[in-house]
Amino acid sequence: MNQENKKPLYGLYNADQAMQLAVQVCDVLGHGRHNNAVAMLLETACAETCLGTYQDPTPNGAGWGLTQADQIAVIDVAYRTRPSDRTRILEHFGFDIRTLVASDLANHPLKALVFTRCFYKLIPDLFPQDLKGRAYYWKTHYNTALGKGKPGEYIEKSHLFLYQDSPKKEPQWPL
Repeated sequence: MNQENKKPLYGLYNADQAMQLAVQVCDVLGHGRHNNAVAMLLETACAETCLGTYQDPTPNGAGWGLTQADQIAVIDVAYRTRPSDRTRILEHFGFDIRTLVASDLANHPLKALVFTRCFYKLIPDLFPQDLKGRAYYWKTHYNTALGKGKPGEYIEKSHLFLYQDSPKKEPQWPL
């Protein structure tokens, strides 16, 4: 949805669909050692696009899709994804990740979440167990020092768009 007329963006129908897709992706590609990969994917979508409700105003876009992937990252992840994960993606979701280009993610939230899960799987560090830790993990590995995002914004947007509670309260996962 966007700020003006609350229409879904990035191919999403609603936030529940994002949750369902994130669970499907993690059922195929893993939930992480602490069982919080779904949280990491959805919180990333919150930080990047306000869970699909914010359209990037940058000319030609700074990134593509629900999780705002750029072309260099998509190509890198496509070729470094483990063969076993490539096979699972093809079997369960019907596409070869090696053929992805960033524009494929624009209106395809499933592909955006598959890309993001594969991106995070290439990082040897485990997902932190708490929201603050995941915010810093996202900033370090996904948004990087070159990105404009801040860990505090990640936390605030996660509360506002995903957990729908006060930023003072730590969410309990799964919801």
